[in-house]
Amino acid sequence: MKTCNLTFGTAGIRAVMGNSSTELNFATIEAITHALICTLQKQNLVGSVVITYDSRNHSVEFSQHTANIFADCGYDVYLSQHCESTPFLSYCVRKLECVCGVNMTASHNPKEYNGYKVYNHFGAQIDIDFAEMVQSYLKVCHMAQPAQTKGKIRPIPQSVHDAYIDCVFQSTSFAEVDISNLQVVYTPLHGVGAEKIQRVFERANLHAHYVANQMAPDGDFPTTRKPNPEEKDAFAHALALAKAKQAEIILATDPDADRLGVMVLHNGKYELLSGNMTGLVLLSFLLSAMQEANMNLTNKFVVKSIVSSSLAEEICNHYGVKLINVLIGFRYIGEQIELDEDNYLFGFEESGGYLAGKHARDKDAIEAAYIALKAAAYYKQQGKTLIDVINDLYKQFGFVCDFNKTLSMEPSAIADFMDRLRSNPPTHLGHDAIVTFDDFNRRDDALKSNIILMRTSAYQIIIRPSGTEPKLKLYISAKDASAQQALSIAQGAYQALLTLLGLPIEE
Repeated sequence: MKTCNLTFGTAGIRAVMGNSSTELNFATIEAITHALICTLQKQNLVGSVVITYDSRNHSVEFSQHTANIFADCGYDVYLSQHCESTPFLSYCVRKLECVCGVNMTASHNPKEYNGYKVYNHFGAQIDIDFAEMVQSYLKVCHMAQPAQTKGKIRPIPQSVHDAYIDCVFQSTSFAEVDISNLQVVYTPLHGVGAEKIQRVFERANLHAHYVANQMAPDGDFPTTRKPNPEEKDAFAHALALAKAKQAEIILATDPDADRLGVMVLHNGKYELLSGNMTGLVLLSFLLSAMQEANMNLTNKFVVKSIVSSSLAEEICNHYGVKLINVLIGFRYIGEQIELDEDNYLFGFEESGGYLAGKHARDKDAIEAAYIALKAAAYYKQQGKTLIDVINDLYKQFGFVCDFNKTLSMEPSAIADFMDRLRSNPPTHLGHDAIVTFDDFNRRDDALKSNIILMRTSAYQIIIRPSGTEPKLKLYISAKDASAQQALSIAQGAYQALLTLLGLPIEE
């Protein structure tokens, strides 16, 4: 077996496709699969696996190759017959009682990329211990032994597809809202979301407008520079259709349909909701609907990543619901669901990931799209758009400006900056005194990680290196009675941080 010089992490592997040992190809896919099987066997995890793929180039072939290797090693394989979403894979692992799941996906990366994403036996992304064991086998190109009796490869039963759609509806059945009168535009951005989104819309009697030239799965993503629904550029074709149809709301899912982007017509203009804004609107809608349905919220909880909006805590306190903060990555939200499924209500990340149901252990843009439309229809009856709703939340709890930036830097420069911060913590950012400096590497709880938090009396900054790219992630949150002042504070904090980094001030 050829050498594989890729690094396997908790999100699996995401890399450019090519012929070398540092790129994804049949040889490196084979090495990764053998390392995964060795890890499963080491942990006595035998049985069946489920394998799916998204719309990217070579995903079908990579999936079939992976399925053949698993079958040769004695594992029964459920192999999807067409491209599927990441949350559907998570659901399948649980529904089919598999020991693990594999999805060939690179999320919203550019077309040159593909990925190998692994899920554990309860449908969440694997933890660091499992990933390190896979990496240890991968490093030495260890091959799993073929079985005397080969496993069988079979399609995912249609009943599982149908049951998943049922789950999307059941998760918010307490909120009886008719969405059929909404004017909606949807695009899957050449990804996998169309088939199941259309099934959901048809069942809800919603006649949506679809962006025709982006509906078919296409790994070249020919009509968009980057298929990322967090960015307004990705909505260009959907926006043109929305204007022509006078749509009230635009929905976009990323290529593997786990992230959702939302645009709303407000005062004659289409506005893009940030991931935080969408999360807060969905949270407020769900909790208010639960309250109206007289649901008992005692001991119930919501989960968010630590870099997602702090306003969620105010909303949860208002409804008497506990909020749990976890590290970045939806697997940590999945772990909290697994610990206490009965009391889980909702989880979200600022990057466009949401989950209300208990059917999966990863973010689900199919379900989130349905909830967003329920929220839009509910507030439309009150003469409000989703922008009105977020503004109402700001007026009630205070304006919060969540200002996120990503800086492309050399890995050595990122490591040097984090080391300098830790060895010589700053006392001020600009003219603002730092009242809290929290090095998460020194924590002894579940939040221990390569993160630094700095807080002044006016704002909070969280700094972390990206886990998948040579980038430094900055999350700035400022709260004030005035929206404009909150934005000004956040922008000032960013400029002060650039000075600390030794980078030029941005105009």
